[in-house]
Parts: sequence; C-alpha cells; structure tokens
Amino acid sequence: MFIDSRELSARNITGIDVCIIGAGPACLTLAKELIGENLEICILESGGLEPNADIQSLNESMESVGDQIPPCSNFPGAETLRTRQFGGTANQWLNLRTGEKTIRYVPLEEVDFEKRDWLPYSGWPIARKDLDPYYQRAQEICGLGSYSYDPKDWESQNARQIPFDQRFLINRIFQFSTGDIFTYDYQELVRKASNIKAYLYASVYELEVNETAKIVNRVKFLNPQGQEFWVTAKQFILATGGIENARLLLLSNQVQKTGLGNQHDLVGRFLMDHPLVRVGAIRPSSRKVFSQLRLYGMQKFGNIEIMAKPILSHEVIQREKLLGANFFLIPSHFMTGFNPLRFFFPNGRNYISQAVSSGIILSRKVRSLKFDADDIKHLFAVLSGIDDILYFQTRKSVVAGHILDAYWTQDPEQQKNLGMIQVYSCAEQAPCRDNRVILGSDKDRFGYPKVQLNWRWDQFSRDSFVRAETFLKDEIARVGLGKLRLELDKGNPQLVRPSIHHNMGTTRMHDDPQQGVVDANCKVHGVANLFITGSSTFPTGGYANPTLTIVALAIRLADHIKTVLAT
Repeated sequence: MFIDSRELSARNITGIDVCIIGAGPACLTLAKELIGENLEICILESGGLEPNADIQSLNESMESVGDQIPPCSNFPGAETLRTRQFGGTANQWLNLRTGEKTIRYVPLEEVDFEKRDWLPYSGWPIARKDLDPYYQRAQEICGLGSYSYDPKDWESQNARQIPFDQRFLINRIFQFSTGDIFTYDYQELVRKASNIKAYLYASVYELEVNETAKIVNRVKFLNPQGQEFWVTAKQFILATGGIENARLLLLSNQVQKTGLGNQHDLVGRFLMDHPLVRVGAIRPSSRKVFSQLRLYGMQKFGNIEIMAKPILSHEVIQREKLLGANFFLIPSHFMTGFNPLRFFFPNGRNYISQAVSSGIILSRKVRSLKFDADDIKHLFAVLSGIDDILYFQTRKSVVAGHILDAYWTQDPEQQKNLGMIQVYSCAEQAPCRDNRVILGSDKDRFGYPKVQLNWRWDQFSRDSFVRAETFLKDEIARVGLGKLRLELDKGNPQLVRPSIHHNMGTTRMHDDPQQGVVDANCKVHGVANLFITGSSTFPTGGYANPTLTIVALAIRLADHIKTVLAT
C-alpha cells in the first residue's frame, strides 16, 4: 500500500523487518522478491507517483568540477542524473521516436568481473558465473526474452552478424523492454502487497547508528513540509542510485565523523560513467551494405526489440590491455554528419558554437562590405564546423545513449536516400579515486549539504578508446563494409556526452574493507544491518548498460536478506 507522508501524523514507524530507501528498479526488484514473505517491508521514496518540481529540486547540486570538453559542458549535475519519483530513473527511459519508455539490457562480460593486473582497482569479489543464475531471473523481472545475448541465437536469413575476426571484435545482442514495468506494473504490485508499505514524499537524510557505528537503529526522513519522521527496522537497504547512496552515507556522520562506512575514505570515490563518443562515419564499399546490416538496427521479436553491436573481444582486451567498448551503427543521409574537410583534417575540430559565432561575424562583414585578414580564419571555422550543423539532428537523437533513428530499413526506395553510416560508442571508464561525490558548501532547502561531483575522463581511458577505434576501423575494412574515417580531437576521442546517466562505483564492492565500501553480499563493512544495492557497488563498469546487472544483484541481495532474517 502507499502512504502519503504529507498526511502522516505518527512520527515513529516501528515493527519493520526491512526498510528500503529509494523506489527505483533496484528497490522494486527487492520488493517483488520479498512480497509474500513473512516480513514487514517499508519503502521510503522521496517523490510521489507523479513528477514534482519542488521535490526534484532537492537533487540540485553544486557545479561539477572536472573536464570542460567541447561541445560538452562539465559532468552534468545530480538534478538531471536522478529522478525523485516512484520508479526512479526508469522515469527517464524515453524513446523520443516512439514516445515509449524503453531501456536496453545486456549483462556484463566475464572480463569485467576479473582482476586485470594492468588496471588498478579492477576485480569483483564475485565472478560472472556467480551472477548468471540471477541474470536468468532478471530477464523475467525486466520483461525480456530468453537469457541469450549471442547473435547466433537471433540471426535470420535477412539479418546476419558481421563476421569479425574474434581476436579483435565480437558481436553482442542488446535486448530492449519498456520502462513501464517499473513505473506502472510494479506500482500496482506494491499497491496490492499486504506486507509492503511505501511512504511517498519521504526524503531520507540520516541513518542513526549506535555508539560504535556498528548497527543502524533507525533512519530519519522529512516530508515536503519539513516535518521529521523516524523508521526503526531490523535491516536497512540503500537503493537511491550512484550519487545519493554516497551522499546519505556522508551525511550520516554523527558518530563516524567522516561518514558512515567511510573509515577508509572510500565513500563517494571512483565515480564512473559511460562517456558517449562519436567515432566517425563509414563510407560504404557499395550500396549492398545498407541491406546487410539489419541485425544492427532495432528488430522486433514478440514483445521485445533487439539490436546487435560490435564490442571488443575478451582476447583483445587482455592482450592489448584495453578497456571495454561497444559500437553502434546508424544509417544516415550522405550529407548528415559528413564534411569533406574532416577527411583531410581529422584532428583539431571546430564546433557548432565556433562555426555559428564566425558565421555571425562574417554576415555582419558582408552587410558592411568591410573585410580584413581575420575573416579567412572565420571562413575556415564555418567550413570546418559545417558537419556539426548538418548532423545536429543526429546529435539531438542521441539521448542518454539511446539512438532513436536506429532502424535499418529494408525498403529499396528508402535505402536510396542513405549514404553514410554514423558510428557512436559507449566507452568503459577506468576507476579513478579522484572522481568522486563529496558534500559541498551549499545547502538544500532543508539545510543539508548539496553534493558536488568531481569527474574527469582520464588519459588512460581516452588512450584505450583511441586504440579500440583503430581495431574497429581495421575490421570494418577487412570484412569489406567500407572505410571508417575516425574523428579525433587532437588525438583524443570525440566526446559527445561525458555521462549517459550511468553513475557507478561510489560505494564499490570488495571483500577487503580498505578497498571497498561493501562486501560480496553488498553489506557495508563494519555495519551489521546495512546493505547497498545498485550500480554504486560496481568496482568497474564495463561497456554495458547497468540496469540488468542492478536487477540481478538486487535479486541476489533479496535471497541473502531472506537467509539473514531466517537465522
């Protein structure tokens, strides 16, 4: 059942077995797994069932610190990365082409769980095989098809995979499903559950612990009027995302002054995301190519859609000491995203803002008929930025990593309008201690510190991706698809967005308390009854969208919680 905290009179809520903070996919997976158990479950959600601007404003953060990479701004603020509403970030999963809420799913690769000697801070305390049974169960929870991400199980006569040399690249299937499962279907599930009470408009600000900080006694939440409430429970689970999980631990500093679970200064560190990169454009070897890549566009199979993407193979990652990456291929008109000058000057770009500024200056000169030597520079800026203007519509369709115009048409007439293949990528980012969430000096309207996000795309991650692009370029040529012209910015990858809202790593998992905030069971080191679920526990992020792994870990945690409470 749902309870509106704005109308709540009792200030103390007791008799709870499990208190879950946050109501996104991780929490709702836990709730589904715990429905029907002889347990009293309490969910605390900061927002309501509908969007609320005042509540969303609680996400406001201080200006992010880090790279200024044109045409991107700094790493986005928490106000855009998190949604305070029942369903959490699932409310952001929107396919603007269809108007439906959709999300792509794929498991992490085996290599993502392994300790890589050449990659500091890598290695999970669990292996891919340990998570496979939970990935299998996650398929149903997410409304997906069979637990198969190998393209050979999805190929047809008209949709074949590219025969890459598997020493360098392999293909992987991504499955798509609707976000309505979490925002609507599970809303009804919670509403009807006899052992679950979900408190809406309940913003948690403190985990109160005993005098040794070994046990969480209760948590404090505020309703929009600022009224204070407390929940006492046997077990507590943070499920508020990669930023807020860290913030709540840092705010809970009444006993442990550096923040709860932060005895080794790890809470909030290792903030990772998946930078979105424009790789370049493929000039096809022939028009037949446009009818050969159907598997790499959205294909409908029953109630789900799938798409194939090339990824770096396990072998090349290990051999060349690389980070993971996936690549997606987008058909486009010849002039969309194409500038002949880019083929001669692939490094050192001018961007839309520079091209537009120079264009405005030149237009004024034309009207006044007054020119000088600097006008040659302005003319070159306009010419070298033309492609940015031409593929602006393509860029608008890249929303949080979701490519909207990703159907490979089989209509010969429509294929005549295609001339290029745009290539984008989601890149793995190396875990770095200095990328972090901290408490800032500014306060929210309840007087609590806002977060500040410190993020940089480190040079090792950039260099790794440049090498990954080279392997893709060579393989595209070898299989006869055409010529891939890479687009670089002074030797660095061409970044489109530093974040696609995949915040990971800030409460990382490791069995050694000096290297991780939570253990293999997602329990906070040193705190007997506090668990964390979600992508904040990821030690490394791979190339994969994190939701399927988030759900698998939540199922695994639910099984563990049942065992803990049964003993």
